[in-house]
Amino acid sequence: MDRQSEWILLRRVYAFLKSRGLRASAHALEKEARLKYDVRRLYAHFVDGRWRRADQYVSAFMRGKENTPAASGALFVIRLRRLVEALRLGNHFWAYGYHVDRVAPLLIGHPDRAAASAQVREALRADAEGRIGKAFPDREENRRACFVEFLGYDDQNKHLYRCSDPLDLNLKLIARNYSLTMRRRRRRHMPRRQQVPGQPAASTTT
Repeated sequence: MDRQSEWILLRRVYAFLKSRGLRASAHALEKEARLKYDVRRLYAHFVDGRWRRADQYVSAFMRGKENTPAASGALFVIRLRRLVEALRLGNHFWAYGYHVDRVAPLLIGHPDRAAASAQVREALRADAEGRIGKAFPDREENRRACFVEFLGYDDQNKHLYRCSDPLDLNLKLIARNYSLTMRRRRRRHMPRRQQVPGQPAASTTT
């Protein structure tokens, strides 16, 4: 039985369990068989910096498609951050093994191989020079930016949409508006130049 037929059969079993009120069993099957690509869960992994869980979750859906440009690009966003996290924590032995086994192979099919390779080299160089935290800051806004970058590739992985809850896709709109929201917030909190009492306003003409 191929993956497509297996997925159809599992969806039927899932629907049967729900129709009989066996929601706990249906939920367990959904979780174990990866029947639904839950964008909300993945978004939470990104924002909280749970890169290992994000890697495992996405890799399960990308299995067999890692060499396609879209899948390579999407997985690279997550695995680069997981590599950086390991380097930041000082797990160098594991990090270099992960780089060889899980990150480097993605460069072969990456749509922008030169840029991706440069990011990996910068991570390794920054770690050697003791500036990994500065080169790859781990703030919430950086994690959200990674999610936006991930979605740029994720949109091209059409096979994932059959597993998606349509409501989850609203997160894509939220993420794409994130950069605009942050720019507006920065402008709103910028200190305004105040006029000194008794002095005329500064002229903009020469």
